[in-house]
Amino acid sequence: MLRKINQILAMPELGKLILRVSFGIMMLFHGWAKIVHGVAPIEKMLVAHGFPAIMAWGYLVTEVVAPACMVLGLWTRLSALIVAWGMVVATYLSDTNLSGVTAVGAWEAEKTAVYLFAAVATALLGSGRYAVRPD
Repeated sequence: MLRKINQILAMPELGKLILRVSFGIMMLFHGWAKIVHGVAPIEKMLVAHGFPAIMAWGYLVTEVVAPACMVLGLWTRLSALIVAWGMVVATYLSDTNLSGVTAVGAWEAEKTAVYLFAAVATALLGSGRYAVRPD
């Protein structure tokens, strides 16, 4: 029975597509917020950590351009690495407690970690067959 389930679910190309597109769309929601409301909160965090405020505009690349490329399957690995780096920076800027646990038992860094690990997985897996520019 397990063998039959494994045969039915053995669709790695579809899995890559689902991961790439769903993850990219979720990141685009973050980017849309930056487009609509601006990058001022990011600028404040950067300045508070000693970085120039203009670096905040890089988040449009991290949360709009790179995810859009991932959804389409263009330069997927590079785009995913850009998003992963953005999650590392976001974790640093938000002063996330990496050893903290919330009242419901969740890891405090869970949200950014999920995005980080999805980006790393996408970079390792690549675009798959169903992409504008398969790799």
